[in-house]
Amino acid sequence: MKTRKEERAGLPGSSEAISVTPSSGSVYEDFDLPDAANKKAKWMLAHRIRALIQDRGLTQVESARLLKIDQADVSRLMNGRVSNVSFDKLFTYLELLEQPVQITLPTTRTPGSRPVLSVVDG
Repeated sequence: MKTRKEERAGLPGSSEAISVTPSSGSVYEDFDLPDAANKKAKWMLAHRIRALIQDRGLTQVESARLLKIDQADVSRLMNGRVSNVSFDKLFTYLELLEQPVQITLPTTRTPGSRPVLSVVDG
């Protein structure tokens, strides 16, 4: 006799097969979110900023002072809520944390080609 959970479609032990789709490497693209490339790039920058703050052992108050923003803004940044933060501000925060950023543009224009954003280590 099957349990209620097993009767639900797609669960182990049910009669229906589970369909698995490999990730593209970006949850934003996987869910077809608008402006997926920008969302991913902002997350990458925020993630690096968070790592730099944690590596230095800074509190949110100290980070706010260094980045010249409110502590609440640091909290949002540390939690990855950066949709309303401009790239310019994120680049400024990295500069204040003495972290270089490199943007590489494609040399030829081909369909689907995009600029590549990377945060340079060291």
